[in-house]
Amino acid sequence: MDPTHRMLTHEGVEVALSPTLFEALLYFVEHPGRVVSKEELLDAVWPGKVVAEANVSQTIFTLRKALAEAGACEPLIETAPRRGYRFAGAVRVRERWIASSRAEAPVGDRLVGPLGGQQTGEQAPRIWRVSARSALWSGAVLLVIAGGAVALWLHGAGHAPPPASVVALAYFQNSTGEPIFDRTLDTALRIDLEQSPFVTVISPRQVSDTLTLMKQASDARLTPALAAEVCVRNNGRAAIDGSITRLDGEYLLTATATDCTDDHVLAAEKTQVVGREAVIPALDRLVGRIRARLGEPEGSVARFSVPLMNEKTASLAAIKAYSEALFLTRHGQYAEAIPLYQHAIELDPNFAVAYYNMAVAYNNTYQRNASVSAIDKAYHLRETLGEPQKILLDTLYNTYVTGNYIEVTRAERISTEIYPNKANGWSNLSNSENWLGRYSAAIDAGQHAVALGPDQVTNYVVLARALMHAGRLDDAAAVLARSAAKGLVGGQVPGLMVEIDIARDDAAAVERASTAANGQPYETDVLQLAAADAYRQGQVRRGDEIYARAASIFASQGMADYTVASHAIDLARLGLVDRARSLLAHLPASSDPTQNANASLAFATIGEGGRVRTILDGAFRERPSDTVLNAVFAPEDRAVLALRQGQWSVAVAELQPALAYEARDYDIPYLRGRAYLAAKDGVGAAAEFHKILDHPGILPADEQRALAQLGLARAFALQRDIPASRKAYEQFFADWKNADQDLPPLRAAKSEYAAL
Repeated sequence: MDPTHRMLTHEGVEVALSPTLFEALLYFVEHPGRVVSKEELLDAVWPGKVVAEANVSQTIFTLRKALAEAGACEPLIETAPRRGYRFAGAVRVRERWIASSRAEAPVGDRLVGPLGGQQTGEQAPRIWRVSARSALWSGAVLLVIAGGAVALWLHGAGHAPPPASVVALAYFQNSTGEPIFDRTLDTALRIDLEQSPFVTVISPRQVSDTLTLMKQASDARLTPALAAEVCVRNNGRAAIDGSITRLDGEYLLTATATDCTDDHVLAAEKTQVVGREAVIPALDRLVGRIRARLGEPEGSVARFSVPLMNEKTASLAAIKAYSEALFLTRHGQYAEAIPLYQHAIELDPNFAVAYYNMAVAYNNTYQRNASVSAIDKAYHLRETLGEPQKILLDTLYNTYVTGNYIEVTRAERISTEIYPNKANGWSNLSNSENWLGRYSAAIDAGQHAVALGPDQVTNYVVLARALMHAGRLDDAAAVLARSAAKGLVGGQVPGLMVEIDIARDDAAAVERASTAANGQPYETDVLQLAAADAYRQGQVRRGDEIYARAASIFASQGMADYTVASHAIDLARLGLVDRARSLLAHLPASSDPTQNANASLAFATIGEGGRVRTILDGAFRERPSDTVLNAVFAPEDRAVLALRQGQWSVAVAELQPALAYEARDYDIPYLRGRAYLAAKDGVGAAAEFHKILDHPGILPADEQRALAQLGLARAFALQRDIPASRKAYEQFFADWKNADQDLPPLRAAKSEYAAL
């Protein structure tokens, strides 16, 4: 039984159970050996409903029949006369569902790991400022390129789970004395295996963590014996090792899959070839035979076996350079890896996977234009890639080059269908659904990701973020606590926890987090959140001091301050338009679409329509199919300009395309609320402002939360509901009890309140 995803299987085949039957069986399994009365079962399976006692007898009868038909060789549910029923089967909790403690390397503002399944700990770009335009991963897809060690089938009901094999890879033993094969064959073996939907390769990080638990060096190369023990500790099926030797001018390749629990050989293959350049293609074929021997259907092996090397441009030296670059990338040495990726491409101009990973290295060294160019080149060579690499490239291309999130989510759903046992596809899908404001779908995908990849901090982050946005603050905090309990901390976890504390109005916790962030890689993230939250409370002077601290850190690191545009938006919304305009005079140039989106909104907020049109025209030329640009960013900018000109009906019309994404941030309901106030429609305005006030987890530190409270007071006044209006004003004053007294919204609110 998989209780999280409500699935029962027997010998790899799903047992079809109705929700009621599953709940009844689950209750029995959770209470094995003891008598469960009919009354207890009624309360457990039909809580709060009036159900005839005969339903219990019918449910037990149907459940017994379903279990028997599925293959149960003896009755699992016994009748205890006049007392109830007892579950007679033995129950064991599978340890593979309980992850051991994992260490997480420090995470900064990183994009993605290498193609081919290597987990490197990279994250999406830093959240420079939690504002309407940069709140959800800066529009980036979070690619966790790793398969988890848990082989669960989590796809839709009615599909039988594939017999997935979890495997550990020993290092490829090179007895030829030729260094060109070092690491090269390890890379090729991993990429070949990870094309399979029926094989999950234990990731390098999982291997490193397991070695640490074994009191071994975390970077020790896996001998066959060590690989077998790593396999056992990760509930795997087989350890795979390979070797290459040279005999009389020919190369002999062998590969063996050994059952890691009893050491019997599951598959053993060998082949002999002439010439170095024939080695990688021979290994591709050899791995295909190993996959078939492990039980993968012939059709699957044929479909998911794209050769690593293109025969027309095949270069073993290119694979060697690529493998060395990949090694550096795994260890965070992105700048050092770039020349090796470039060399691999010089040797093989059609080496798509090298272009892809070079794009990663460029992005993680803040060379965005070079990164986009490399992604574009890789995309046009995508047909040379295996299926998992092709899907990841589709995702990355449509995220960073086109911005077409319809295609992004389509590719990610395909990934979860073809590779339902691999956490990265679910994590990517969760992150994209988050970006589009579809939190229920994001939570579902995030839960799959955590179940499949309990050793990957990014899976906890995407799930916790989705839960927070959906308003489930305690659940979000609990997910982060689970991550911390496993030693998975750092990266975006501290900032996300600060957001949750802000949504809970826990000022003491925010202050503690700000102090604890001193000197940490994520310090600027926490400072930006704390500064924004000060603005939300009307404490602009305190927020200015915190923003200044963040700016000084950026300057000390030689980085541009990417908070300028969002900072200016906050100032303008708080009525400090001249300060916003002055700040925008120092706006750094950026090729990042999200930063430009922030800039266009900032200029719209201060009424510079010409600058807005210039930015939008450039954005449409570069990314005409950008989903959020077309449906959200451009409509919002036009609505802001219309409101400044008193054209409330135009603003409402402009925002119509954005309604499908209104839950992704507060901009859309806030602008619609303002438009309805201008139209003297108090009922419509109140409904829009409630969308903000009732969902504090979407953007906890956004000043629009406070301004929505003021808008609600004005909406009630328009409805002539003076008691409700007074109460709403008083709540606004309470929220701004420590606010700067000269802020325009506060002065206006006091005057309006006095006039009620």
